[in-house]
Amino acid sequence: IEQAETLFTNEFHRAAGTIAGVALEKHLKTLCDVNEVPYPQNAAIQSVAQSLRTAGKISDTDLKHVTYLANIRNKCSHAQDVSVDEIESLIDGVKKLVQNINPQPN
Repeated sequence: IEQAETLFTNEFHRAAGTIAGVALEKHLKTLCDVNEVPYPQNAAIQSVAQSLRTAGKISDTDLKHVTYLANIRNKCSHAQDVSVDEIESLIDGVKKLVQNINPQPN
C-alpha cells in the first residue's frame, strides 16, 4: 500500500488505485490461507471476499466495503471515469481494512 501512496502523491492516480487493489486482493487471499478458507483459483477480490464471508471470517459490513473498494479498483484498471477522491478513498480504505482485519488462524 506504501507503493500506492507514493504513486498517488506523484499524481499517478490510476496506477495508485490499481496497486491498492492488488494489495487488497493479496490481503484477502492471505486471510483465506491463514484461516484455511478455500477460494477459487484465479479468484478476484469479490470471490475471495465472499469466501471469507461464507466462512464467517469477515462481516457483511466488511464485505460491502470490500465491494465498494473493488469497484473503484476496477475503474482504475479499465477505461472508466474515476475521480481522484475515489482513488484516495480506495487507498485509505485498503489501509483501514488491512489494519482492522488481521490474519488470525482458526
